[in-house]
Amino acid sequence: MASLESTRSTSLSESFSERFDNLGVNNNTYERTLARIIENQGKILSELKVIKDKVGRIKNRLNDLEQKMNNGFDITNDKAFKEDMIKGAAKALIEKVIYPENSQIKSKAEKYV
Repeated sequence: MASLESTRSTSLSESFSERFDNLGVNNNTYERTLARIIENQGKILSELKVIKDKVGRIKNRLNDLEQKMNNGFDITNDKAFKEDMIKGAAKALIEKVIYPENSQIKSKAEKYV
């Protein structure tokens, strides 16, 4: 997590500083609010990194498949390909069936109440 001191010279922190100064917010409140903002930014950046890594892995897999197909490789006879596809399809089906969407949870709760 970034410290308050390390973010003081950024344009983002200067913008917040100006807004808080105009509101007459005391320094302690400003420090706590800015600390929360920085903490949330850290969490967002962490989640973004995970998403970026997953997208990279998907791109790599697609590139591998594309290369195999361009080289005339018959992927339908590849045992690993079949296993990966079956596992992927099974996982997607299980997640779809087991984990309800928020709208489904809400409608069930409303019916119960």
